[in-house]
Amino acid sequence: MTDARTWLDQVDARTNAMPGPWEVRDREIRDRDNLVVGTILRPANAEHIAAARTDLPAATKKLRAVLDLHAPRPYDAIRDGVAFGQTDYPDLCCECRSTYPCPTITALEDA
Repeated sequence: MTDARTWLDQVDARTNAMPGPWEVRDREIRDRDNLVVGTILRPANAEHIAAARTDLPAATKKLRAVLDLHAPRPYDAIRDGVAFGQTDYPDLCCECRSTYPCPTITALEDA
């Protein structure tokens, strides 16, 4: 599977390909330039689709904040300690200090 940051970049690229925000007028979804993006038969569907243009960028921003919080950092033998005979020094998560990728990053990338 694609890593989370690459996937978010792809989602943002698709989202930014169409100017937003969108709004619903009658059964049409229009962009900020008043161009018709789509025509919908059910008004509830139109509201959902129009809101997604604003909601999706907000969601990707929040996911990026979690990824930034749980970023990898190099193992530091002085700060993190070394066990007798230890030869492997894995990166650690900046936030939870567990081996990277931490459970949070693993959950995001496996979802």
